[in-house]
Amino acid sequence: MRKLFVLGLSLFVAGNLCGSMPHSEPSAFVSDSGSDSDGSEGMRGSPEPGETFIDAMNEAVRKGDLKLAQEVVNSLPIAEQTTFLMRKNNSHGHTILHKAVYWGQMGIVQWLLARIPEDNLVAFINAKDKKGLASFHYALLAKCTPLVARFDGRETEISVKQQRVSLFILLVDKLPLLAMRRISLDKLLDIFKGEAFLKWGEEVLFYEEVLKKRIQEKAAEERRRSILSAAAARDELRRVGRDPVT
Repeated sequence: MRKLFVLGLSLFVAGNLCGSMPHSEPSAFVSDSGSDSDGSEGMRGSPEPGETFIDAMNEAVRKGDLKLAQEVVNSLPIAEQTTFLMRKNNSHGHTILHKAVYWGQMGIVQWLLARIPEDNLVAFINAKDKKGLASFHYALLAKCTPLVARFDGRETEISVKQQRVSLFILLVDKLPLLAMRRISLDKLLDIFKGEAFLKWGEEVLFYEEVLKKRIQEKAAEERRRSILSAAAARDELRRVGRDPVT
């Protein structure tokens, strides 16, 4: 799993892993007006007359256009930028993060996670739509196609599942340990019936194991940091001539 995680991070630097591909998973990504059109090909920065900042942002997310996404947000007053990114912007309760994850736009997801203030990050990642699904649920449904990437001069195929796992890990790893332990993926199964339920039941079990592994690794890392911090504190007390409290 760590090998996959490192592979995912390497790919994030290169850009998007996922592409657009029609598939059978449930989708409710429409605007309040009943559509979610791609918008103008040439639009950059502030929206044209008749369009909204949300329309422009939706266009950027679908196309994986990070530059456009940045220009749209930067065109807003600084005090309004975080609120704009965190708001639920359609009748289904989706945020920009829900949409970026669903469309598999890893570059934009990375930028969003870095752009949101740390105090708001847990709420941003955990925000639920009207189905009760958070951004990490949509990582399991991300619209991806298999890719071929080059590592160390050799071509490596990156499967849809590897890309979705990388998205999932990117999101959950940004959460503190307590929030990670509170994640439940069962809500995803409420939208599947029949054979699809059985298929996605297996998928949920797989991602629960991924999550369990990430929790174990984060807990171990926090214990390691705590031990190192305590050792450093004892060394500092000895340096100044005081006996450390045991």
